[in-house]
Amino acid sequence: MKKSFPAFVPIAFLLSILLACSKKKDSVPDNVPPVNNPNPDPQPNDSTSTPPPVFTDFFPASAFIGDTITFTGENLDTNINALTIGFGGVNATIVSATKTTIKAIVPDEIPEAKTNVELISGGKVLTSGKTFNLKAPLIESISHRSGFEGQTIKITGKGFRSSYKFDQVSLGDKIIPKGSTTPGTGTLTIHVPANVPAGKYPISVSIAGLTTFASDSFTVIVPVIKTVSPDGGTLASTLTITGENFVDANGGSTTVILSNLQTGNVYAALFISPKTNNELKVVLPQMASGTYKVSVRVLGSYVSFDKQFTYTAP
Repeated sequence: MKKSFPAFVPIAFLLSILLACSKKKDSVPDNVPPVNNPNPDPQPNDSTSTPPPVFTDFFPASAFIGDTITFTGENLDTNINALTIGFGGVNATIVSATKTTIKAIVPDEIPEAKTNVELISGGKVLTSGKTFNLKAPLIESISHRSGFEGQTIKITGKGFRSSYKFDQVSLGDKIIPKGSTTPGTGTLTIHVPANVPAGKYPISVSIAGLTTFASDSFTVIVPVIKTVSPDGGTLASTLTITGENFVDANGGSTTVILSNLQTGNVYAALFISPKTNNELKVVLPQMASGTYKVSVRVLGSYVSFDKQFTYTAP
C-alpha cells in the first residue's frame, strides 16, 4: 500500500531553517565596538619636529683670557664636538655642555678687548646683543728686580696669552720678540735682551690693546773694567782685574776671556781666588805669544778693557 505525505511538509521544513538563521543573526549585539590594531603601522609622513636652539645670555660679560664663561639657552646641542663658540671669530675651547648651559674658556688669541660672541648649535648661528669685554692682564710679581743681559725673568699674573703668535712683553720701550718669550696664561718667561744699556726699566704686558705695568722696575746691570794689572805676563802669571758688577747675584757665571788680536784665538783664564763684585784674580793659561784683549763676561753681558795685554810664551 503506497503512503503519501501532505504537501505542506516541505514548506514547513524550509520555514524552520529560515527562522533559525534569523534568530542566530539577531543574537549578535548591535553595540559591540570595532576592534582596533594596538600597533598600527606608522604613516610614511609621520615625524616629530625638533625645537630650534635658543641662545639667551652669557656671563660674566668681562673676564681674563683663560677664564671660564657660562652660556645659557634652550635646546642646545649636548655634543661638545658639534658646538662652536667664537669670540670675535676665534673659537673657544668648550669644556661642558647641556641643553641649557655651555661652559667655554676665553681663548688666548682673542683679537680685541671688546668683541661679539657667536654660538653655533645644531648648525644654526646664534648671537647675543651683549658685548664681551676682555680684562687687562694682571702682573702680580716678577722673579728678579735686577740682572745682566740674558737674565731670565719670570712674570706671574693673570690673563696672559698662552700663544707664541704675539709680542706681548716690553722692557722699557724695547719689545721682547715672541720668539724670546715662553708664554702661559699665568706666567710669561723672558730674557733681558742684548745691547740694553745699564739702567732701570719698567716691565709691561700688552694684550689686545690693553697694557699693564709691573709694580717693580727691572735694573739692567753691566760689568765695568777699571784696571788690568800687570799689562803683560807669561804662563801661570797672575792677572788682577778691578771694576764693578763682576758677580751676578742671581747665580750667573763670570768668565775672564783673553782674545789674541793677531790670530783670533780665545782663551779662558782660571780663577785663583773667590770672585768679588769689584775684583777678579786669574792665572794665565798656555797661549801663543802676542797681544791680547782682556774681557769679562757676566751671564750674557760682555765688556772689554780698552788697553792691550802682552803675553810671552815660555
